Amino acid sequence: MADNTLSRFTNLLRNHTSMPIGPLSRLVPDLGLDSLDIVQIELDIETEFGIQFAYDPNTMETVEDVAKGIDAVLDSARAKSAQSSTASASASAN
Repeated sequence: MADNTLSRFTNLLRNHTSMPIGPLSRLVPDLGLDSLDIVQIELDIETEFGIQFAYDPNTMETVEDVAKGIDAVLDSARAKSAQSSTASASASAN
């Protein structure tokens, strides 16, 4: 996981809670976030990182889990972009 992603996500969370935030902080029990907070955080993630993101409470319990999820979406988007660039370059070479 990129430290930059964790740092950016932690800063984003500061707008939603006054509780101390660490990588292992759990979003609901430790940070006191409710379902409306989570929806707003999803929207904030999409704006901050320029991705479509869906929070999964079954796999994303901690701040670090969500940051890893963000990285996974970013990595997937980069891979798709690289494939598109390669396909475009290949098509224009023919």
